[in-house]
Amino acid sequence: MAKHIVRFLAVACVCVGGASAAFALEPFDNWDNPPGVYGAVYPLHVNGQELTDKDGNAAIPNIDMHVTETVLRALYYNTHHWIGTAVLPVGRMDFLNQHQEGLGDPTFAGGYFLIDNKEKNLYFGPGLKVDAPWGKYDKSSFANMGNNYWRYRPMLCFAKFAVPVDFEASVLYDIKEVNKEKLIPTHMGPMDVKYDPGDLIEFETYTGMFLSKQWLIGAHVNYMSGKDDKYDIGGGFNPAPGSGVRDWQLGGSVTFLESPNFHTVLEVMQDVHARNTVPATLIMAKIAFKLY
Repeated sequence: MAKHIVRFLAVACVCVGGASAAFALEPFDNWDNPPGVYGAVYPLHVNGQELTDKDGNAAIPNIDMHVTETVLRALYYNTHHWIGTAVLPVGRMDFLNQHQEGLGDPTFAGGYFLIDNKEKNLYFGPGLKVDAPWGKYDKSSFANMGNNYWRYRPMLCFAKFAVPVDFEASVLYDIKEVNKEKLIPTHMGPMDVKYDPGDLIEFETYTGMFLSKQWLIGAHVNYMSGKDDKYDIGGGFNPAPGSGVRDWQLGGSVTFLESPNFHTVLEVMQDVHARNTVPATLIMAKIAFKLY
């Protein structure tokens, strides 16, 4: 019986916690910027209307998913090639005729530049992101700002600027712990299970071209590939074959550099060829500034 139910779960699970939708790679993210404390504010909206299966077909249509957030971010660069950052989302999620408002899971990250060549504008180094399960979560609801599990993402980051082109790329391995209280929408109705989300490998790229000293246009290409999810519905964890996420995300952005200490970004991203997830549109702005 358990294995039979898992077949339904394979096309019916979506991980749409509030913080997860927020970020692609942004211009200057992988640079070792001048030492100091920086802040950034990201107002954003995400919209998706269906949950796809392993073939990209609509497994659950009309889910009417909306996420509207303001994401707050603080960054610190020091003179020893280290960077630290903290991210906090707050907003509202609507999903399957339910909604929730509040804080999402915060993200804490740090990195070190093994290559920090400001003369050649070449940067490379490892880092780690950690998402803490402190966001608002209600196991009886499909709509949740938090994910209710710890998430660890070791990463490698690269950036090279060769006038007038800025190219940046990151590869991340996304490790997620078990959510012991997960409500799943299935073809048989809602079901409360223990959920072990499959690990993901993620590639993010940004290619920008300066049109002038102040204007920068960019293209974003991201790819995500995940292992199958596992579920415990009373008899131990069982994999759901074919439930791994596959997703391409394409988009563009325009950046305005008001000064070395202030810039703004307007960005639009779209999921394409999405498997076992929600193909969504992201519209986001960014306001970044140096505090001191």
